[in-house]
Amino acid sequence: MTKYKRLNIPPDVEKNRKSLEKLRKEKRYWWLHVKRTDQYFNIEHYEPELMVKYGERKRLFEQFPQMKRDFAAGLALRETYGSFLLESAAYRIRLLLVYKDDGHYDFPLATLFSNGIIDNLVECCRYGHWHGVRSRAAETLGQVISDGTTAQVQELVNRDAIPVLLQMLNDEEIRHYDDEKWLDYFVTNKAVNTLASLSAKLDVGGDLVTRFVNQDLCGRLMLLFKHPKPCIVDCVLTFVENFLTRGGEDQIQVLHEHQVLDHLAQVLADPAWHNLSILIVQYKAAEALGNFARRSTRWRDLVIDTAPLIPLFQLLHRLSREATSINTSSAIRASRTIGNLCFGSPPPSFDKLRPSLPVLRYLIDLELRIEEEAIPVLKHACLIIACLARGGFDPINALIEQNMCPRLVMLLAHTNSEVVANVLKIVENFFRSGTDNQIQVLHGNQVLQRLLNILNNHDNRPLTLRSVCRAIANIVSYRSSQIQRMVDAAIFPPIIQIAINQEVDDIKYEAVYAISSAARRGSQDQIRYLVGQGSIEALSLGLLCEGYTRRTSCFQGLLNILRVGEVDKVDGVNPYAEMVTNSGGLARIQSQMDDPDVGEIARKMLRLCWPREL
Repeated sequence: MTKYKRLNIPPDVEKNRKSLEKLRKEKRYWWLHVKRTDQYFNIEHYEPELMVKYGERKRLFEQFPQMKRDFAAGLALRETYGSFLLESAAYRIRLLLVYKDDGHYDFPLATLFSNGIIDNLVECCRYGHWHGVRSRAAETLGQVISDGTTAQVQELVNRDAIPVLLQMLNDEEIRHYDDEKWLDYFVTNKAVNTLASLSAKLDVGGDLVTRFVNQDLCGRLMLLFKHPKPCIVDCVLTFVENFLTRGGEDQIQVLHEHQVLDHLAQVLADPAWHNLSILIVQYKAAEALGNFARRSTRWRDLVIDTAPLIPLFQLLHRLSREATSINTSSAIRASRTIGNLCFGSPPPSFDKLRPSLPVLRYLIDLELRIEEEAIPVLKHACLIIACLARGGFDPINALIEQNMCPRLVMLLAHTNSEVVANVLKIVENFFRSGTDNQIQVLHGNQVLQRLLNILNNHDNRPLTLRSVCRAIANIVSYRSSQIQRMVDAAIFPPIIQIAINQEVDDIKYEAVYAISSAARRGSQDQIRYLVGQGSIEALSLGLLCEGYTRRTSCFQGLLNILRVGEVDKVDGVNPYAEMVTNSGGLARIQSQMDDPDVGEIARKMLRLCWPREL
């Protein structure tokens, strides 16, 4: 029989208050306090490598019944020594969970629920004057959350863990604390840690957001950004992400009113780059800024105007360099954050985004280092560059100065269709918004030859083929001066064959659109070249294509060809009109004379070449 049992404390402590009071007066439990103190401090100061020894696990496992009795006695006594019993028991419960054994002494977490230990821990968090007890209990609950299954964590939530932990942040006793004292209050730190663990393990973010706002805790929450421990700042960032993913616009606005963007900017400004724990927190803060920017152009502009962008992009550059062939998540996070700052209409000022270019340059070269694992990063980086290139002379010139063009043109030969499609968007924006000298840089890197290779070798790559045809159509629409370059590069013959022979409608109609765009804007000699390559048959097939823009372009292109045919009449006969008739184009034109979109163009064509058919 242990000394504890010789005290004769009955199991049902609530029904034996008088006996407990008598024991308190006689101080007969003093030796028990001394013993628990000795056990508590001896265990707490053991080095972790000693705790993993078999003997220590066994001793803790055998003490579990004693820990249950300590909870019962401590909650009943509610005095100085009772509080210590609870603190010691909570700490040793945590040790049971931390130093588990894979064999006989692996402690089952379900035992804590079935024996009422969880309820006791939650109850310990309620008593405002027991700071040590509350701190240990919250810490132990955090370990339960970390080790427990989703069902067990949900059971913990069902036992009112969230309201109790939030109350630890907002007790009447600490409301009068000034900011510095509140930050140093260790109970606050433990509660924040446990709530963050709970939020990461279970989808309770919406509940937490609502309670933070309703209990007016957002201001105090922002104070924790100034905490000297990076782990606490990391917890606050978890709560901020809860607001972004689960909160409404009004709730996020409450955070903004408490200067959340300024606090995130201060985290980025910490110069302690050598400290890994601070660096991890800074990465998370950078992602939070990106997620704010993703919500709307208003939030994006607020982030760009508030955050120190040069340190931010330097941080993202460092983050992207951590990518390996095994794990590319860091580079994906960096590219996603930059994208959130760049996307949106109207676009942000390029001068503010200029520091992102070295990061993007590194990301498009990442595949050279870690091969195919970098494809998701490459796709996203090319999409961001395409977005920047829409801005005209300055961003395009900056891309050229960063020597991105050779690499981008090389990526047109990539095996991934989505990568090629995004690079083609960059090429389109060069031709649409760039100057002749800037476009010449692409030509100097053989961009048209790369496009021709795709058109001639497009087996089982429908997305790539469709993207190339669309890009060529848009380039011709933007700059008719490029038609001759495409003629010289023999771009149109394979497009015409694709328009005639392709069975997939989307690809066929994109090819027809490319041909019709050239026919609409080309010179007479260029149109004669197109007709010689079979463009009339392709355009005749496209007269019934879907979509107002494509169908109108086909009619206008064919009308332009017929006008050139009028110039080239032989014995009063338009040779191109005969070709249209033989390819079935006349019947399609007649069938759409009354169409609201193309009817007027159809009637013009009939009056020009087939007046008797009106």
